[in-house]
Amino acid sequence: MKNSSKRNFVYNLVYQLFILITPLITAPYISRVFGPEGVGVYSFNYSIATYFIYFCLLGINNYGVREIAKCKTNDERNKIFWSIYFTQFVVSFVVLTTYLIYLLSFNVDNKVIAACFIPYVFSGMIDINWFFFGTEKFAVTTIRNCVVKLLMIVCVFVFIRNGTDLWVYCLIISFSALLTQLIMWISFFRVGKFKKPDFKSFPNHLKGLLVLFVPVLAVSLYRIMDKIMLGFFSTKDFVGYYENAEQIIGVPGTITTALGTAMLPRMTNMLATKKDTQFNGLFKNSVYFVEFICFPMAFGILAVSDTFIPLYFGEAFRHSSVILKILCLSFIFSSLASVLRTQYLIPKNKDKIYIGSVISGALVNLIINLILIPRFNAIGAAIGTVVANIVVALYQFAFVYKEYKTVRCYSKGVPFLFFGFMMYLLVIGTSNFFNFDGFPLLITQVFIGIVSYLFLSIPFLLIKKRELDYGN
Repeated sequence: MKNSSKRNFVYNLVYQLFILITPLITAPYISRVFGPEGVGVYSFNYSIATYFIYFCLLGINNYGVREIAKCKTNDERNKIFWSIYFTQFVVSFVVLTTYLIYLLSFNVDNKVIAACFIPYVFSGMIDINWFFFGTEKFAVTTIRNCVVKLLMIVCVFVFIRNGTDLWVYCLIISFSALLTQLIMWISFFRVGKFKKPDFKSFPNHLKGLLVLFVPVLAVSLYRIMDKIMLGFFSTKDFVGYYENAEQIIGVPGTITTALGTAMLPRMTNMLATKKDTQFNGLFKNSVYFVEFICFPMAFGILAVSDTFIPLYFGEAFRHSSVILKILCLSFIFSSLASVLRTQYLIPKNKDKIYIGSVISGALVNLIINLILIPRFNAIGAAIGTVVANIVVALYQFAFVYKEYKTVRCYSKGVPFLFFGFMMYLLVIGTSNFFNFDGFPLLITQVFIGIVSYLFLSIPFLLIKKRELDYGN
């Protein structure tokens, strides 16, 4: 991996971590102030607003990055940007209007809370992060977004005092998203300039956005719809349990997301410039890296969840521990599929395979949710998510196998699965010998887990180092 790719990965990792860590910093406080029901009300309405955001952006986070990355001159880049953004603006205007109609015309539960997310939905209309990702200017988005997130954290601790301040919390979340996007426009006009959009290209861009929106919508069925269905078929308390468990499992998932976002423009550019050898080398290294980190993270969370959840969120959220354990399996399969999706399928325009996989996963998840959520509440939703991610991963591997030996590529990291499992057994086994609990036990478990995994994996990495293929 080139230095610029590593730097972009680090920048995007920091950016993605801030997106997830920000609510994690405030989560212990918020969970204790609002309790499971309050967290559930927030999560339910935020999830619905997020669906509207998805429709604002369609598939632009992949389509926009790919099209911008193909541009060879600034003039061409400006022209493509404004043509794509015009499409985004028109679609977002319709979506924002629909959200207002939804608030005014339907019998919406917690209508005040839902109205607080209007600025959040509007932020989708002016979201141009895809331009900076496409030009590999990850530092711009990272620095500015981190500043806004830090400001948001301060506002939460200053203005949230008791359970009646839920609407204030929702406004803080909503306006921080809006402010982030407004700042990005200031940065854009420092590197780009206005070009009259090519209105004739609107149908083509809309088609491209819709094609890549299908998988986004399908994925949302087992990432967002879970909480909405829980809100309808269960209680807001279970939405709260699920929300907090999902926040935790989302932190390690950020690393694979950051890697994919950072590498997508680079991999696309390599294919455009006929650097197939370097492309294959970077892909293999990315798979190896993801396997090195995802297996120990999954087993590590599995080992410490019973200690961590009540300590972090409070005793009222102890039920989240069971949900978190189930979602650990989901994280492994989603991470392995993420590399194949963002660094092979999308750069090679194999959208049909990508779309087919996520549609299959979404349908499976929807069916399982309808069957299990009414009976098992949040646990049923977690099981649906796991099965959906397994289906997506297996589908992608099967359809790519004929032209790319995915089994051979992924099998190199199987030892890390074994090392992670051994680490889990060691953490669980040694924990029974300690007479303390709470924070001291958690620190001890984490220390044992890190040391044992590194002790097992580093010698293996040193032995296998020469076998890795490096893209230049």
